[in-house]
Amino acid sequence: MDMVYEDKDKIILNKPAGQLSQSEKSFEMDLVSEVLTYRKSKGEEAYAAIINELDRPVSGLVFMAKNKKESARLSLLMQKETLCKLSQN
Repeated sequence: MDMVYEDKDKIILNKPAGQLSQSEKSFEMDLVSEVLTYRKSKGEEAYAAIINELDRPVSGLVFMAKNKKESARLSLLMQKETLCKLSQN
C-alpha cells in the first residue's frame, strides 16, 4: 500500500496499474481490503469508502474516506467538480 497522505478523516493512496480498487470477490486483494487491515491494526474503526474508484488497468491517486461524514463531504466535492478525476492515456 503506497500511502501518499493520511489525516483523521481521509487516506490518499497511489494505486498501481493492475490492482483493484475494490473487489467484487472476497478472495482478491484490493485497496479497500488493505486499508481496512491497516486501520484494524491501528485499533481504528473498520470503515473505508472509495471516493474516486479507478479501473484495474489505471494507476493514480485514490481518495478514501475514513468515516461516513467525510465520505459525504468528499463525494459532494466530486459532484461539484471541486475534486476531480484526471486521467492520461
